[in-house]
Order: sequence, then structure tokens, then C-alpha cells
Amino acid sequence: LDPAAGVIPETLLLAPPAADESKHEAWHGGERSLSVTGPDGGESINVKVPAGIKTGQKLRVRGKGQPGQAGRGDLFLKVTVADHPVFRRAGDHVEMDVRVPLTTIALGGTAEVELPDGEVKILKIRPGADPTKRVRVQGQGFVRKSGGRGDLRVRILVEAPEEITEEQRAHLEALRESGL
Repeated sequence: LDPAAGVIPETLLLAPPAADESKHEAWHGGERSLSVTGPDGGESINVKVPAGIKTGQKLRVRGKGQPGQAGRGDLFLKVTVADHPVFRRAGDHVEMDVRVPLTTIALGGTAEVELPDGEVKILKIRPGADPTKRVRVQGQGFVRKSGGRGDLRVRILVEAPEEITEEQRAHLEALRESGL
């Protein structure tokens, strides 16, 4: 970009929330206060972060760039969204894993998952659920520019116990001998 035009790119990192925060800027959107160095020294600016922003997108802050021939230019911020410890982005969809006991996979049951907005949802897992397939929670993904939201896609993983009792071992051996 041309510094003479008053446009110098900067990077804005959007990180997952700390333990005491309830939201992630890339999910909810919000406002971020930044310190920038301009022609008059340092200043604090507020940047509006739209919900659903992605890594690589740019935010424009009018009149906060370098001086140019036509006055002070615009500041462009290149966005980098850090990985979240639980959720993964797949376009406008959000993906996550949930671990359930082998008995829940075989017999069916439920699993509790926390949605990206903090709401807790109980997923129904049908008997014989295929762990290679994902459970879809419609409308719980990122905001789409065209309106609506993507989906949350939950991968069901089998949680194998690290230790089992002799009684549990006997039951599992009986199931194996029965062909299950």
C-alpha cells in the first residue's frame, strides 16, 4: 500500500476469551480500543469488530492513517483470529468435539455441550450412532454476510475409560464373545 496515500496496514489479533471473559470478538463482534502512533503522537482509537469476522479480512478506520496529499488517510487493520481451545471454524460453521462413553454410542443417550454463545444444549445421540458422522445444531454457527448463521457441527468421540473394574471387564468380554 502507498504510504503517500496515508494508508499503512496494521494487524489486529482477535484471541479467544480469557477465563473471566464471556465472549470472543470474532463470534459476537464488539469494540476494541487500540493505541496507535499517528502524526500527532500516540492516540487511542476504538475499532468496531463485526460479528463473524475471519482471519485475513481487513477493517478500515477512516481518518486514522498517515497524512497524505488529501489529508489524513485511513488506517487498515488486517485481522487474525486466534484458534479457540474448543471450537474450530469451517467457513460459516463451527465445529467441536464431545466425548461420550461407549455405552452412550451403543445404547443412545445424551451429551451436554456448551454452544459458542455460552448456552448449554443437550444433544440426543441415537443408539448405534456413527462416530464418523457429525451431529448438526442448526443456526449456531457464525453470522453470514447474507443473513442467518452457519451451523454447529459436533463430532462424537468415544471416551474410553483408562481403568475398568473386574465386573466391567467381564461384561465387556461377554459383549465381545456375543459379537458386539
